[in-house]
Amino acid sequence: MAKPKVLATHSLFDAARKILQKSCEVEFWTKPERPPREEVLRRVKDKDGLVCLLTEKVNEELLQAAPKLRIAANVAVGFDNIDVAACTKRGVAATNTPGVLDETTADFA
Repeated sequence: MAKPKVLATHSLFDAARKILQKSCEVEFWTKPERPPREEVLRRVKDKDGLVCLLTEKVNEELLQAAPKLRIAANVAVGFDNIDVAACTKRGVAATNTPGVLDETTADFA
């Protein structure tokens, strides 16, 4: 069985990258600047998963460009960039990382 294809629009910590690469075929955006929207739409079209930041809008436009998409994993506390209703309508799971900054925030408080 072929591994699911995933687009990561940013770099990941080594541990996370290794875990993801064990079970998925991952394409990483490696440039320091965020990917242009057109590039995300082009690269996501054959992907089963998307690992993104708040800077990438997961909306009807992206979902239409990625008919195979099954999950949009937002590496952020919030999810204002994700159209949850559109994802639900298409059966795409949407996740975020609540609490990821709790310890850091407490350190600075």
